[in-house]
Amino acid sequence: MLAAPDVPQLPPVLTADDPPVIARQPPLIDAEPPEEHLPGPPQVVRAERYMTEVPEPPVFVGEWQGGVPPARPGAEPPRRGLPDPGRPRPRPQAPEDPVALLPPDPDAPPAYAPDARPGTLPVGPEYSVFAVARAILPVPRPASVVDRAEQVQVEIARGQVCGDPAIQGEVVAPVRDSGGCGVEEPVQIRSIDGVTLSEGSLMDCTTAEALLRWVREGARPALEGRGGGLASLQIAGHYACRPRDNQAGARMSEHGRGRAIDVGALVLADGSQLTIAEDWPDPALTRMHQVACGIFSTTLGPGSDGFHEDHLHYDTAQGRGPYCR
Repeated sequence: MLAAPDVPQLPPVLTADDPPVIARQPPLIDAEPPEEHLPGPPQVVRAERYMTEVPEPPVFVGEWQGGVPPARPGAEPPRRGLPDPGRPRPRPQAPEDPVALLPPDPDAPPAYAPDARPGTLPVGPEYSVFAVARAILPVPRPASVVDRAEQVQVEIARGQVCGDPAIQGEVVAPVRDSGGCGVEEPVQIRSIDGVTLSEGSLMDCTTAEALLRWVREGARPALEGRGGGLASLQIAGHYACRPRDNQAGARMSEHGRGRAIDVGALVLADGSQLTIAEDWPDPALTRMHQVACGIFSTTLGPGSDGFHEDHLHYDTAQGRGPYCR
């Protein structure tokens, strides 16, 4: 008996109510597991290693292709989420209050009101935003006052010595006397920091600068508020080629080198005087004498050695520390 030939099976006829037939996909995993790592950088693994199930095919319903389903007709609109806490909403700015302006002056150009805020326009007709508000300027000084001040500055600069305008005097020729006396670069001082000297005093610049410091730090502060302040110094001695204390056979005095100055009295602005011979130990005199110790190399006064009872001796001797008595 002959076998019947194989008849191919036709797919069943589907109707509209039957679900769609989806062909099953071949498995993604081979019979033998692939290598866990691919050649190349580390930590690269095949995705198929972790895929145990076949992903479901997409479902098409009308125009919707999966994802978030469309909202049903008549559904409530989605609520808005809260604002980002890192970006607060800007606070509304309050409107600027109107500022009352001053009534315009018909005879003056536009000017700002005293209590007007920045950006408030001044009052006045035909105001331009490029205009400049009127400012009250001081009355200029007379030309004669300005000329006089400039002349004084020129005179001060012309009369200064030792490179300091506070030291006024003249530069004189070198002094060379017998017996080792003399000053190589002498100056003749008329005033120190506005305090006049009773006579032009010959000395070197080192002594003049020390005298200036003593006037500023010692004499003037000690007499502050007394008789109008210090006005003048009565000079009892400056350059003189003689031995110490005028004693024969003694060593050369610092006066003979232009390094010493003697002060016999101090004259105040009201004309009164403080003399060393009569007013010692006045607190002002003793205070300024103490300040001189260290400014000068030698400071001698009443009670020191019997030779300085009527004056203060200050010098800038070289080669030793301060000697104060």
